[in-house]
Amino acid sequence: MIRIAVCDDDPAAIENIETCLDQISEYSFDYDVFFDGAELLKYLQHSHTEYDIYMLDIEMKHMDGLTFAKELRLFDTRALIIFITGYSKYVYDVFKVFTFDFILKPIQFSDVSKVIDKAFSYLKIAKNIFTFSYRKNSFSLSCDKILFIDKIGRKAYIHTIEKTYQCNMTIEEIWKQLDPHFFVSARSSCIVNLAYITEVIKDEIILKNDIRLFAGRSYKQNLKLKHLDFLRRQL
Repeated sequence: MIRIAVCDDDPAAIENIETCLDQISEYSFDYDVFFDGAELLKYLQHSHTEYDIYMLDIEMKHMDGLTFAKELRLFDTRALIIFITGYSKYVYDVFKVFTFDFILKPIQFSDVSKVIDKAFSYLKIAKNIFTFSYRKNSFSLSCDKILFIDKIGRKAYIHTIEKTYQCNMTIEEIWKQLDPHFFVSARSSCIVNLAYITEVIKDEIILKNDIRLFAGRSYKQNLKLKHLDFLRRQL
């Protein structure tokens, strides 16, 4: 799940941003709201929480967005920073802290939607995000959280450490979003994350949490070779 931190000392602006984010249904994400840069920084330091996207107002009383961003970059160089400002004079300053984008006030839904769409497109590549929909709901998962994907009939079951999701994708559609260096076919209807395989014994694949999967006869040789290659790459 993608996590977003929103920080602005103006309650009306926060409410506006929340309204915009709540209207975006194409992507699955959680967001937390903060009213001061110092408050957000303290929360990060004590909770060890990580966010993928920061939406920051530039002008705030106790710690402005630019100062917070400089502090953030000392320990997090990967998160995307989106500045929110009513002053175009800051446009050049924001890029000194590796800014992803910015939104000019007054905040419009179209602007927020475009920036979020751009951010998710970037994160999908950078974080290897697997996206799918089911019953009009959209989901985004980090590929490294997927244990295996099983196709039964028309439905695909995406098994993660926390829970199992469903979707109606074909195996071909699923493979288009997976890196073959990290995933392997156990049989025609099952794809396994190589990082979670501990052993392959005869016709059985044993995963780290003792989940056991059947390996198809014609897939065993390639499965063992890919698993061995994966282990070598980790050395």
